[in-house]
Amino acid sequence: MTDGITYQYRIKATAAGGKVTYSNIVIQQGSSSTPVIYPNPADNEVNVIFNSKVPANYRIALHNLAGQAIYQTELKNVTKYHYQYQRSSNIRSGMYLMKITNLNSGDVQQHKILFR
Repeated sequence: MTDGITYQYRIKATAAGGKVTYSNIVIQQGSSSTPVIYPNPADNEVNVIFNSKVPANYRIALHNLAGQAIYQTELKNVTKYHYQYQRSSNIRSGMYLMKITNLNSGDVQQHKILFR
C-alpha cells in the first residue's frame, strides 16, 4: 500500500449452488507500515510482509473462530521483513483469524485466513 492513498475492497463469495454474495465494502487508508498477507485462501503457508520506515515490535497470532489462540509469535525491531507461517497438522481446513499487533503503537489488524 502507498501512503496517502485510500483503498476500497469487498469480497465476492460463490456458494456451491452458484449463489453469489458480497461482503461490506472495506475502506483502508494506505500506509507503508501495513503488513501484506498472502495467499488467501492458503494451502500450507501464509506470508506476512512488513515494510516500514520505523522499527517496531509485532505479535502475530492465529485464532480459530471460537477466539482461541492456536499459534503466536513475536517479532522484534521489524522494518523490512518476510515472515512465513507454516500450517501445522492441527490446523484443519476452514476460516481462521490472524491478528497482527504493533506492540509499540497498540494498533491491531485482523485478517480472515481461509485454509483449504
